[in-house]
Amino acid sequence: MFRSIWRFHAMIFLVTMATLCPQVRSQIEPQSIEALLAEATENAKKETDLVEAKVKTQIRHLKSQGKGAKATQAAARTRLAQLGFGAIAPLVSNILKSKDGKFLHQISLVFAEMFVSKTAKLSDIAPPLRDVIDSQEPLQSSVAIETLGYIGDQKALDAIRLQGQRKSIQVQASVLVARARLSDETIFEDLRAAAQHEEAELRKAAAEAFGIVGRNPQDQKTMVALIGDENKEVALLAIKSLGRISTNSRAMSALHDMLTHEDPDYIATAIKVIKKIGRKEYSGRHLLNVVKRRSLDLDLRKSAALALMGLGGKDGMLELAKPLRAAVKAQPKAVRPQEALANFYVEFGAWEMAAKAYSRALEVSRRGGEQNDLRLEIARCWARADRFKKAARSLKESGRESSWQDLVDDPAFAKMREDKRYRRNFYD
Repeated sequence: MFRSIWRFHAMIFLVTMATLCPQVRSQIEPQSIEALLAEATENAKKETDLVEAKVKTQIRHLKSQGKGAKATQAAARTRLAQLGFGAIAPLVSNILKSKDGKFLHQISLVFAEMFVSKTAKLSDIAPPLRDVIDSQEPLQSSVAIETLGYIGDQKALDAIRLQGQRKSIQVQASVLVARARLSDETIFEDLRAAAQHEEAELRKAAAEAFGIVGRNPQDQKTMVALIGDENKEVALLAIKSLGRISTNSRAMSALHDMLTHEDPDYIATAIKVIKKIGRKEYSGRHLLNVVKRRSLDLDLRKSAALALMGLGGKDGMLELAKPLRAAVKAQPKAVRPQEALANFYVEFGAWEMAAKAYSRALEVSRRGGEQNDLRLEIARCWARADRFKKAARSLKESGRESSWQDLVDDPAFAKMREDKRYRRNFYD
C-alpha cells in the first residue's frame, strides 16, 4: 500500500518537473499527465484490492468455530496484523457491518496486535475508530471504545466519556475500562457506583478498571469487597485487581483467604496474583498449605509449589516429591524411580538436584544406550545451572567426545554455546 502511494507521488513529481523543465521532459517517457495519473491510480487500486482480498480470507478464519478455532483465530489475527496500515480500512468496514460480539472482539484483538507489533501506529488506527464510537449499534461502539482505550488514544477520551450516558450496559462497561486505561482522573466516583450496580457486567468492568487505576483506601476497600461478589466472573476479576495494591494488608489477607476456597478457579487466580506480587515472607506458608491439600487436583498443587519456588522456596517442591522419593527408597537399584524424580526436579528448574538424581540413575543403569541418554540429561542440567565444566564432562562421556554439533539448537546449552571455551565444540 505504501509502495503504491509512493509511486503515485513520484509520478506526480515527474509530471510536474517535465512540465516545468524541458530537459527533464526530454528524459522521461512522452506520456500525458492524464496517462501517468491513470497508471498510478490503477496500480494503487490493484494493491488495495490485493490487501482487501487477503483481509477477506482471514476474516473467514476469525469467524471459525468448533475444534481448533482458537488456534485458527490466533493465526488469522497475526496475518491481519502483519498487513498493517492497508488492513485498517477493511477491518473498520467489517466492524460497521457486524453485530456479532465475538467476531468484533477478534477484530479488536487484531488492532491490539498491530499496535503492539508496531505494524501500524496509533495515528493510523485511532482516527477511523473514533468515527465508530457514536455508532447506534452498541457492539460496534463498544469495540471501538475498547480498542481506543487499549492503544491509549487520549484524543478520544472526551468522546468516550460521553458514551457513558448511553442506555447500553455493554457500552457503559467498555467506557469504564477504557477510561481507566486512559488514566481518567474523574473516573473514581463512577467506578464506585458501578461496583454496587445490579448489573454484573458493570461490576465486572469496575473490578477490571480498579485493577488498572485503584489506589486510595476507599478504592481498596471496594476492591476487596468485590471478591465476595455472587457473580464468579466479577469475583475472579476482583482477585486479579488486588495485584495492584500488594502492600495493603487487607488485600493480602483477602488473597490468602482465596487460597482456602473450595473452587479451584479462585485458588488458581489467587496463586497467579501472589506469584506476580512476589513476596515470600507474606505468602510462602499460605502457598505451602495449598500444596499440602491432598483433596485438590495435583496440577493445582503443583502450580502453588511452582509459585513458591519462584519466590525462592523449595518447600512446596519437596512436599510434592515425597511419593517419588519414597519410590526411590523402595527400589534403590531401579533406574526408573530415580529418573522420574529427576524429571520432576527439572519441572521446577532445580537443576543441581535433577543432575544428582540423574547421576544416581546412571549409577544403577546397566545399558549403554540408556547410560548415554542419562549423561546427556545430566549435561543439560549442569549447563542450565551454569556449571559448564561439569556439563562438558558429561557430554564427552556420552559418546560425543568433543563434537557436540547435534546439540547446536538445544536450548539447554544456549548459554554454554556462547562461552568461548566451548563454542568450537558446538559449531566446528
